[in-house]
Amino acid sequence: MTAVLLTDIPFEEDMSELKSLLLNVPDSYYDFVESLMDEARKSDRRKQSLIRYLKTNPEATTSDVLMYLVDDLELYDEYKTKHASSVLV
Repeated sequence: MTAVLLTDIPFEEDMSELKSLLLNVPDSYYDFVESLMDEARKSDRRKQSLIRYLKTNPEATTSDVLMYLVDDLELYDEYKTKHASSVLV
């Protein structure tokens, strides 16, 4: 028997809501949904921010959502910092 922590339930409910919102993006595709679900699992802040963005921008395309992630969630800076040692100058 597997134990379920009560604190896990809201997170999974949010993930279900996020997945539904991502599937409803007009030009949604499998890798888009799975990649953003993986990103959301990394941080509750990212997950909540994505849910909020998708709810307030129901006509957003996949490109709009990805630009939001890069710009508003500062993922580009995080990526640069993480990979700085592998960049040749």
